[in-house]
Amino acid sequence: MLSASANKLSKLKEQAEEYASLIMEELDPENLGYIEVNHKFNLQMMIKLLVYLCSSFLNRLIVGS
Repeated sequence: MLSASANKLSKLKEQAEEYASLIMEELDPENLGYIEVNHKFNLQMMIKLLVYLCSSFLNRLIVGS
């Protein structure tokens, strides 16, 4: 049981890293290593994208468990 939980946590960490990478690819196309927000519109779009990606990630976790 403990081993299964550790494996699930390890897989969760891998998936979170994958999603973080996808977010950075989308929001940092020049690969600067950071996200710069210049306008309110950009901030709103970034938040919408993050909400979408996080909800997608959570749905995958729920369906996969």
